Amino acid sequence: MRRVTSLSQAVAVLSILGGTLSAHGGSHLWRFSEVFTNADGTIQFIELKECCGSTGEVFMTGKRVFSEANNNVATFQSNLTGSTAYKYLLLGTAGFAALPGAPAPDLIIPSNFFPVGLANTLQYDVYNEAYMTYAAGALPTDGITSLRIDGSTGMNTPTNFAGQSGTVNAAPCNDADSDGYGSPGSPQCPAGPQTDCNDADSAINPGAAEACFDGVDNDCDNATDCDDTTCASLLACIPTMSQWGLAILALAVATGGTIVLRRQNAMH
Repeated sequence: MRRVTSLSQAVAVLSILGGTLSAHGGSHLWRFSEVFTNADGTIQFIELKECCGSTGEVFMTGKRVFSEANNNVATFQSNLTGSTAYKYLLLGTAGFAALPGAPAPDLIIPSNFFPVGLANTLQYDVYNEAYMTYAAGALPTDGITSLRIDGSTGMNTPTNFAGQSGTVNAAPCNDADSDGYGSPGSPQCPAGPQTDCNDADSAINPGAAEACFDGVDNDCDNATDCDDTTCASLLACIPTMSQWGLAILALAVATGGTIVLRRQNAMH
């Protein structure tokens, strides 16, 4: 970029581009803050943040975000309303928007808006300071972790302009026994996001029925047989009088006291 080297040149530039400066004056302080993708690029988001406390960075119509490695462009279609100071803008794919916990994107972008695994530069419109560059392999693809502008990685925390934030799980479905549930659980699993407590046995999963008397937690709810609500009301799971007596005796021994059961005779 050429520098203006004299006052006369500066005045000339300002007189010629005065209208342009005015047009860009309310949208130039947005900066990249966080980028996220899953392994196949169908679930992606880009988060920008107003950097400097300006309340009027609202003129977004026609402003663009570029992905240089694959020449993709996303264009904002409308201006913002309300204060923009330290607010966020969220661009996301339809796959991201559909995930539980995902804030609604301010702009939908196509799948693989930026390439997975490649070095890339994201650029916000024409502003030289508004870019994010990362090396090949630097962007996590585990479906959980995102890349920050400072190069650090961590749990994804997408936030939109309305202030809604969340965390998404786009991890692939690791389903060793092909029962539709993964270990760990993932929304990408066809049967649901719950964790399969035994991914080596397709008969044991969060959608299975508790078998009650096999000594196995069939439905992965951390309760087995009579401890499971499915089985607790069965006759075989209701304690007998002798079992109650043993329980009372054990309680008396444990507490070092004596438990006396009294029966009040009916008055005639």
